[in-house]
Amino acid sequence: MVVLALAASPPTPPGAMAASAPAPPAATPQRGGTITVGLVNQPDTLDPHRSAAGPDRHILFQIYDSLLRFDQALRVTPGQVKAWKARDELTFEFVLSDGLKFHDGSDLDAKAVAWNFDRMMNKSLKLVPYSDLVDVDRVVVVDRLTFQIKLKKPLAPLLALLADRAGMMISPAAWEKSGPDNYGRNPVGAGAFKFVEWRQADSVTLQRFDGYFVKGEPYVNKVVFKFIADAAVRAVSLQSGQIDILGDVPAAAVQALKADPGLRFYEAPGLQWSYFMFNTSKAPFDNVKVRQAVAWAVQRQALASSVHEDQASVAQGPFSPTSWAYDKKLDGYYRHDPARAKALLAEAGYGPSNPLKFQMLTTTDPTWQRQSEMVQADLRAIGVEATIQPYELATAIENMRNGTFQGMSLAFSGRADPDGNAFMRWHSTGTLNYMRYKSERMDQLLEASRRTYDPQKRAEIFKQVNRVMLEDLPLTFFTINKAQNATSKRVQNFMLIPDGMVRLSETWLGK
Repeated sequence: MVVLALAASPPTPPGAMAASAPAPPAATPQRGGTITVGLVNQPDTLDPHRSAAGPDRHILFQIYDSLLRFDQALRVTPGQVKAWKARDELTFEFVLSDGLKFHDGSDLDAKAVAWNFDRMMNKSLKLVPYSDLVDVDRVVVVDRLTFQIKLKKPLAPLLALLADRAGMMISPAAWEKSGPDNYGRNPVGAGAFKFVEWRQADSVTLQRFDGYFVKGEPYVNKVVFKFIADAAVRAVSLQSGQIDILGDVPAAAVQALKADPGLRFYEAPGLQWSYFMFNTSKAPFDNVKVRQAVAWAVQRQALASSVHEDQASVAQGPFSPTSWAYDKKLDGYYRHDPARAKALLAEAGYGPSNPLKFQMLTTTDPTWQRQSEMVQADLRAIGVEATIQPYELATAIENMRNGTFQGMSLAFSGRADPDGNAFMRWHSTGTLNYMRYKSERMDQLLEASRRTYDPQKRAEIFKQVNRVMLEDLPLTFFTINKAQNATSKRVQNFMLIPDGMVRLSETWLGK
């Protein structure tokens, strides 16, 4: 079968098949050793279908891999699925690689895929990929290695979705054994590395899976994800050799890391964007004028320069300037205009005798605490009193899920296809619509973006999505951040993808 490498927009047109070969390694791979990766936060869960935290994905990709993958240009390529074909716009057929095994020895076959989709599509379970797959009708098992995804309606981002959480297959046998409450701490996938241990607030340890479907991979024996909240300590840990890879590069350390002769520095235009999220279901942010006042008050360029040390650009929406969905006409839509912000607050009934007061949630990550402090100062300048409340990431996510917040200062890890940023967050039924945002116009646009496989038509629709977002403002965007990793020079064949997530199946340690 011939494989067509695809950009992360429309799936393969009907009748086309899809396969590719990885680029040859730069040198002869060496076997053995342990790679230690430094991260800011520990995971929320290691169940990929319940995970809602971006940093979790650093670990999830090692344990699960995915049905499809992205290359460095964000084109969809084969993963556990070796070939696919669109029989028509509602039927897509996929062929798995032979010999796929979960870490518990059970088969990753078409039946296991169908079981996973049934789980993700079960509305009562409230799993994160539910919104991704809401247009899927069913999965049909054709034979041991072949399955078909039958759609209710066209789903343009289907392939891109299968290269992320919706394409991460868990072992049905392991889930049955652990149960829904314990599986996230006892994960079993079919990726290059199997789970060994999770030491609370300290580390997650993974071990080489000898039954991995790619012959000869992975090369290292063990991967340890070490959680180091302090940015300076994280950077020094890399420079001193205590860790081998920085998965979360502190902006303040970038220049020192680039100058260090013992390190390699990787960067690319990124997909992550920082924001202030409003809970639109309760006061004070149920009033769009109050939301707009916050947007006009914030100095975005100062955030890019200070918080991110010029490693970010100003954002007016969720789409990177490198994305085909980006609309340059919206640059500067919300500028720093404190007079306009004060006028909007006055229209909403706030002023010196009745100041706006609210609680701003964030995480214990120093980057987002610093962002929150700068936003707090900008708001203070227009007479708004914002109290910062930092939480551990898992607790912050729980507050967002439950709606027990007024405003949230944080960041989202972006997705290659704009649908991954938009549908589950801004559609009224979206599983990550923490803003409680409801807009019939937005729902119509997001649904329309899924119904056409024409990338030009999708781009025009997403430009309208961006404009409606800026008008309704369920969240206001601050910066688009670079994807950056730094490694010891011992680390070989490391690949940076613009989503910034670490993937280590092809990486090894040199002498």
